[in-house]
Amino acid sequence: MEAVARTTSDPAELSRRFEAAWNSHDMTAFAELFEPDATFVTRFGHYWRGRDEIVSCHAEIHSTIYKDCSISNCVQDVDFIRDDIAIVHLRSVVSVGRATATVPQQFAVEFAYIATRSANGWRIRAAQNVAIANAETGESRVERQSGQRLPDRNLHPQPALRMREMLR
Repeated sequence: MEAVARTTSDPAELSRRFEAAWNSHDMTAFAELFEPDATFVTRFGHYWRGRDEIVSCHAEIHSTIYKDCSISNCVQDVDFIRDDIAIVHLRSVVSVGRATATVPQQFAVEFAYIATRSANGWRIRAAQNVAIANAETGESRVERQSGQRLPDRNLHPQPALRMREMLR
């Protein structure tokens, strides 16, 4: 799948375009965000290489469990390595609807991407996200964009991490 990037003058703008493509479930716009040989690591640790694989795997979840999912991104930091390479960190609050196996919920991820600039503007070269969780219990934690924290909840049934016991 070859995509033609819209011109993006700011690497942080990719975050806004990512949010818009995700929320509209527009995989064509989503593909435009990535370099052809980009990499992507999901919050579950799945590693995908290449725009085609990244888009194909996202298209599958957007047509099933994430068909009523939306995100809200907030850029935390842009660190320019060179004038054509930047690392962007953002917090994303994910709202999952009834298409998932569980009740509607929210969770937060810390998302980072390396963006590269060419004549066509900025694109994502590598991306990774990590679910934000309580380090003691492993339970998902959500924070609103304003920084106001929502209550901890166990959004993904799994054995709780026993950090205190492990450190004793």
